[in-house]
Amino acid sequence: MQYKLRAETREDLDLVIDMFALSSYTILPHPVFSDVELEFKTNYSLEEIRELLKDVPDAHVMRQTVALKQDYTGERDHEL
Repeated sequence: MQYKLRAETREDLDLVIDMFALSSYTILPHPVFSDVELEFKTNYSLEEIRELLKDVPDAHVMRQTVALKQDYTGERDHEL
């Protein structure tokens, strides 16, 4: 599956890239915020990704924005 998320820093993305052992990904500057975006492929489900991100320090923006690439808006889901 292809996913996309927003992170506050490149260092945050590096943690995710290592955690999921990503080999296929793209890092993009966010068009509005000073954040960065990550497009990536993985076999994990959306729910599994969100659960794993709970263990990453200060990953709230990534956890709240991760979505399937076609559904991605970059908006944070503050209920997560």
